[in-house]
Amino acid sequence: MGNPKNTTPVPRLAARIGTLRRLEILLRVAESGGIVSAAEQLHLTQPSASTHLRKLAEGIDMPLYELVGRRIKLTEAGEQVVVAAREIFGSLERLEMRLSELQGMQAGRLSLAVASSANAFIPHLLGPFCKRYPGIEVDLQVGNRDQLLERLDHNLDDLYFVSDPPDDTRLEAVPLISNPLVVIASREHPLARKRKLRWSDIANERFVVREVGSGTRHTVNQFLADHGLALREQMTIASNEALKHAVMAGLGLAIVSGHILDQGDREDLAILPVEGFPLPQFWYLVNAKERVTSVLARTFRDFLLGEGLEILKDGMSYWEKHHRPKLPKQPPLVSQ
Repeated sequence: MGNPKNTTPVPRLAARIGTLRRLEILLRVAESGGIVSAAEQLHLTQPSASTHLRKLAEGIDMPLYELVGRRIKLTEAGEQVVVAAREIFGSLERLEMRLSELQGMQAGRLSLAVASSANAFIPHLLGPFCKRYPGIEVDLQVGNRDQLLERLDHNLDDLYFVSDPPDDTRLEAVPLISNPLVVIASREHPLARKRKLRWSDIANERFVVREVGSGTRHTVNQFLADHGLALREQMTIASNEALKHAVMAGLGLAIVSGHILDQGDREDLAILPVEGFPLPQFWYLVNAKERVTSVLARTFRDFLLGEGLEILKDGMSYWEKHHRPKLPKQPPLVSQ
């Protein structure tokens, strides 16, 4: 037998906590704010997830959370367990990176977080990359700007596709593709027949808007504040597709990414020629400088800023050529 003094000490708490699955469930609860949504993300039943959390709380002999209305609020002990869980999973992720490098890109996991208005073009970049490296796994998270920035703050993903990233020296942000914001109306709306409009012409119209936290709303609010303007909100919708249908139904005007309009919208929607629009916005490729980047993430980033730009350029040219209603002319890519 080896010398006991040379054995690695294992804290007693490790046995009381139990499986890593329990920590993973608590992490998802902390991120989503509820047990039901956490269970859905992990493909568990709600009773099963609750049982794991109860056993975890019993293991540390302290409550992990309390209910505040319909949402879950972590206790101080719960917050400390979440911090430790992130450190544990971070260590495992770094181990996975090193093992992936030993396998020479034959395996590994690439974690991406993408703005909801940008999720249409990401698969066109992942397709050729995954074909080149068929053994890799991709974890693709889609959310609004605030959700992505929260994930970025916790350093949960390799790369982020987000609009208007914060000016932070801890981040590396590269402008990737233009995302013009346009004003749309139903084809039946009287303004749809106008050839030139000013903001004063639409200021009293009802607007359907994206939820607080979306990149589109952030840019629009900044534009309005900079110019001393305001709009009349009628409805808030956290879905680009539902927002388009609300406009089609005559519930109001909307300011949206031009890229969410597809060929099928041409009979029902019109882009209004409002002075100052299209409103310029960009999607950025963002990563935290302090994150230990895997060879897989570095390879994908290099691919994206090299071949990927050409793929995007060709894709946007096709999109504009066949797009109806016609998108306003904008340079689709930023030169590197």
